[in-house]
Amino acid sequence: MTHANPTGIDRFERWSTLEIRDWELVSKKFSFKLGPLDLKLQRGSILAIMGGSGAGKSMLIKSLFGIIPDGYVFTEMASLSLINDSGEKSTVFPLRMKEKDWLFLREKFWGYLPQDPIPSFDPVKKINRQLSMAFSAKGKQFDIERFFDNYSNLGLDPGSELLNK
Repeated sequence: MTHANPTGIDRFERWSTLEIRDWELVSKKFSFKLGPLDLKLQRGSILAIMGGSGAGKSMLIKSLFGIIPDGYVFTEMASLSLINDSGEKSTVFPLRMKEKDWLFLREKFWGYLPQDPIPSFDPVKKINRQLSMAFSAKGKQFDIERFFDNYSNLGLDPGSELLNK
């Protein structure tokens, strides 16, 4: 069974596969376009996106969060589906989604670990404290050792001195 309404995805807290089809952003104003992209990920997957400067890596990630630059729109065919273990699929079309739908997806389904997290934080507060607050808001405890392990496993250097700034 497929549910095509934008809010139907809220029934899928126990999904096993994320499927993106015809994921494409276009602009009449700019010559750059993103996609089309087809992607299928299993729950718990870690995805690394690599490419040259200006290739659209950040735009792709932000588009999955519903954050798109001014002047760009999703194409009519772009879709995002969540599939549960039984094969039941719920599909949404980004062009028709409202901000509350994007907020729901961001809060419930996926996270983003930027390569350079520093610009994403409040410059006045210590990063360690901000991470602890973010985890606490989700009912979890921030594990600094796990944080360093995850960055190291990806070949990144978070810089331990940055957490105490």
